[in-house]
Amino acid sequence: MQKEYERLSALEQAALEVKQYDNYIERLLTIHKDCSDEYNWIELEKTLPPPQPTFKKKPILKQISEINDNEVYYRKIIDNYKPNFLAKLFKVDKRKIKNWENLLENGKEEDKIKTQNEIEQAEQKFTIDVRNWEKECDQIKKKYEEDFAEYTGLINLAKKINNGDLESYVHVIQEVEPFKEISDFGSEVESTIFSKTKTKTKAKAKAIIQIHNDTLIPKQVKTLLKSGKISVKDMPIGKFNEIYQDFICSVSLRIARELFAILPLDEVIVTVKGDCLSKSTGKIEVVPLLSVLFIKDTMNNINFDAIDPSDTMKNFKCNMSFKKSQGMDSTNELNF
Repeated sequence: MQKEYERLSALEQAALEVKQYDNYIERLLTIHKDCSDEYNWIELEKTLPPPQPTFKKKPILKQISEINDNEVYYRKIIDNYKPNFLAKLFKVDKRKIKNWENLLENGKEEDKIKTQNEIEQAEQKFTIDVRNWEKECDQIKKKYEEDFAEYTGLINLAKKINNGDLESYVHVIQEVEPFKEISDFGSEVESTIFSKTKTKTKAKAKAIIQIHNDTLIPKQVKTLLKSGKISVKDMPIGKFNEIYQDFICSVSLRIARELFAILPLDEVIVTVKGDCLSKSTGKIEVVPLLSVLFIKDTMNNINFDAIDPSDTMKNFKCNMSFKKSQGMDSTNELNF
């Protein structure tokens, strides 16, 4: 990629750099649009087992009939030979018959050798065919055993999930890794699962993520001039703060969507923490900047491809303090 980049002209480099910049900003603001496939654990528990394996018929040893081509050929010559008067007179007939009889005996030996060779070839082919058949059967058996073990594991996991087993909830999160894309931004998500209550039919989840805004959001704006050259200017503080707010809200939506997709949850609290200037100490501290209680039924009615992440927070119980000129301020973390 570096060699290709160096071969580009200055104008092409500028266009590519601006495109990469725009794509990065777009990605920051649209993380909420993607999501893992939804798991219906009730239906998964009803999954049918893999079908019993089927095997091809065992190879059969080819039966070789005795070869007598030469014998038939020379016997036919001898039987059909009718010498004329001169042949009998000079005893040519006897010499011919004697010669054919010798050829007949030699032919019999050749027929026996051919027969034996074909028998040996048939036995060798049979041995190879049986070996390949057994190997194929073993592979089919192994594949079935693996599929059945996977099926059994899925059924057992589905039963535990549907029974509210919290360890199984955690296991699903570890296996699916729903926050992998978010971690690409250098942020790790910590999630906690809460058990069912008498008033709720499903478990709840709480997730906390710490965002590093000083490295995530660019400090400059890159645009392409009409001349084809790149223009780099400092990003206005208001624009920086708006991008940061939308990014935080987009991340919180993505986390909630992922948890609702892979687990049977009713409610999810997502708290985003970040650096903020403390008014009491005058120092930068890591504090909650956004804390939202997401309800699954409400989430199901949102068109995530058409929303503004920050405006969408109005649909939920949300603690967030934001001013365009000052950015995100500390807030209180929500709890169940």
